[in-house]
Amino acid sequence: MVSDEVVSEVLSSKEDRPTIRRHRDDPVEDMAMDLNTYYYNASSRQVSDPSIPSSQSIPLSPSTPSNNTSSLVPLTIGLWNANGLQASTVDDLLRHCQSFSLVFITETWLLPPARLPTSWQQFHLYGSPVAGQYRGSMGVSALVSPRCSLPVVEFPVNCKYALGLQLGRSLRLICLYLPPSLPTAEVQSVLDSLPLTDDTIICGDLNVRLGRLVGDSRTNMRSSVLRRWCDDHGLNILNKTLAYGIPTYLTCRGHAEVSSIVDYYITNMPLVRSASISVALDLSLGSDHKLMSLSFEYSVPVVPSTQSSPSLGQVRRLWNLSRLKEPEVQQLYVSTFCSLSAALLDQLQQLCSSPPSTRPPIDHLNDELNAAIYSALDKSVGSRTSRPKQWKRFWTSQLQALADRRDWLYPRILACLL
Repeated sequence: MVSDEVVSEVLSSKEDRPTIRRHRDDPVEDMAMDLNTYYYNASSRQVSDPSIPSSQSIPLSPSTPSNNTSSLVPLTIGLWNANGLQASTVDDLLRHCQSFSLVFITETWLLPPARLPTSWQQFHLYGSPVAGQYRGSMGVSALVSPRCSLPVVEFPVNCKYALGLQLGRSLRLICLYLPPSLPTAEVQSVLDSLPLTDDTIICGDLNVRLGRLVGDSRTNMRSSVLRRWCDDHGLNILNKTLAYGIPTYLTCRGHAEVSSIVDYYITNMPLVRSASISVALDLSLGSDHKLMSLSFEYSVPVVPSTQSSPSLGQVRRLWNLSRLKEPEVQQLYVSTFCSLSAALLDQLQQLCSSPPSTRPPIDHLNDELNAAIYSALDKSVGSRTSRPKQWKRFWTSQLQALADRRDWLYPRILACLL
């Protein structure tokens, strides 16, 4: 039997009761964390691909919201095998790269902690020491123009033959130098190890002779390896369509000109907008390899500013967050998020270990994090819709007051019955 004291307490004034809200729409708050944030020699040859549709754009990453708009950014990616880079050559090289966004240099022979005398941002995959000499072998470097329109960070390729750079949120560049002495099996292993994302451009001196495929005079053992790898991964060799028959290596032997095509641009993107390749055949920079460049317009996804700060008129995104209490669902969310945010983590670690001289792209990093969280929630707990408006009209302040009183009474009555 309930005592008089309990009844008196139950009937006490409402002001003394704690408020426990129930049965109301409690949308998930935004999960976004606010981080607040000149030209080539006149004899250069240039070939454009007439088959590229002017309206074709690069597809966005699956994690990119579908209502994003995009902007076109002109980019020019240079490529040159220095065959041993001298500090005195850097100024001469960059004088011919003023219109470039960046230039990759293979066979630099640089050893740590060498730095090049330039104001351009520089990244280095240092070479290997050569016994008995004061230089290295191999090595890849990249010089980024101060006028490059996208932020550039290095990402790990985990390969001593490749240097990886990421431009903006999604474009990845991988530059390779594969020595002629490298066994074919190791060439296959290196290619298979490259981290390919949706928008990737691979370039460099591969020492591969592809014969008639690119307009070269012969093939070598590596040609079948490269062609099969490209076919397996949906990669296009741009020399075939944009610079067919144009040699990238020229030298003279016995009063005869010897030429070959061993420096390439390869991509898994649909043939990029307004793409062209230039090869400076008559430009001498102290190497038999010729300075090349790939120019194109890249479609950069732009997230509307209202997406990270929803306005009153926007519908909040809702998820079944209670399902995260289920171990299997929670594990699915964690594994999906780790997979989607791997590239972002690499980028953040690079920013922390080698802080850039310019402000990092805070807003883009924030958008990448949001996209990873949202996609992981969609694939694990699933999204839900908000309650209909008529449900909100049905729930009045009087009903809320009664629900509050019920919730306050229930534990007290239960305690008396035990």
